[in-house]
Amino acid sequence: MVNNVDPLGTGRLLVSVPDVFGLFPTSWAMPCVPLGGLQSGMFVRPPQQAGVWVEFEGGNPDHPIWTGFFWGGRAETPATAGTLVPGSPVFLVETSGKSKIAVSDSPVTPMKGGGVLLQSPSASITVDSAGVTITAANISLNGLVDINNGALVVKTA
Repeated sequence: MVNNVDPLGTGRLLVSVPDVFGLFPTSWAMPCVPLGGLQSGMFVRPPQQAGVWVEFEGGNPDHPIWTGFFWGGRAETPATAGTLVPGSPVFLVETSGKSKIAVSDSPVTPMKGGGVLLQSPSASITVDSAGVTITAANISLNGLVDINNGALVVKTA
């Protein structure tokens, strides 16, 4: 992939396919994503130089479509992938800045068991077999907080 900044803002990528075009970039490749609609859907922007899988609509080289990504080796996979239980189903999205979303039947650090993890470099929310854990330097709750059906109610000032 040569450029991930689409001037139209539609998720296109400028790609290079040397086996088809030599060393020159193709035209902008349209995205193929699993969900899309009017102002809704999935939007993906890979980092520069990511390995991009490109296909051509109807075999026409003037209509490239990017359909996915690949890694050149194990060192390029998300860092968390190397810590996962082998063979256990997992959905993991991780940025190079270490923000991640994980849904797994087995623990993904810092989870205690299978569940869901939402994590930034400095905070996390886990929903797992141990319960719901929110970890952060500061936690702000805005609005009415009702614990145990009115046993404890915290109101905003």
